[in-house]
Amino acid sequence: MNSRRKGTAMTEPSPPKATSVDIIAIKPSEADTALIGRLNDETKQSLPAVAYVVKVQLKRVPDATAHGWALHVGDLAVPKYWAYDKGIYFKVYDPELLSLHKGGKLRFSANGVDFTDTGLKLPEVPSHEKSARALARLPSQEDVLK
Repeated sequence: MNSRRKGTAMTEPSPPKATSVDIIAIKPSEADTALIGRLNDETKQSLPAVAYVVKVQLKRVPDATAHGWALHVGDLAVPKYWAYDKGIYFKVYDPELLSLHKGGKLRFSANGVDFTDTGLKLPEVPSHEKSARALARLPSQEDVLK
């Protein structure tokens, strides 16, 4: 069965158009806290009790389709991201990972070979006070995705 209509060529959808990228430190949820604990055990590190939301605002959030776009920061593939009203976001628990990829170009790829540069770069990790009181005052994920 041919999925093309007579006289019309099927075109691949355009990648999303990103307009801004921000990193926001948030108060970790219960699930985040459990994941941070597992990561600490596995890596023998002591990650801070904070999560980072990387928000990528899009000109238009694409409709859900079978065709997906992989997001990359430099050469690093973002394994999973989610949608919010104004774009997409992903979470990071290790500030060193963010620092390591600071300035990395945000790119989309449909096939892992051809990339579309968004013109945006991963910003610097925001500095924040690391006292227990300051961490308790961090916004929630819900607040930063409003």
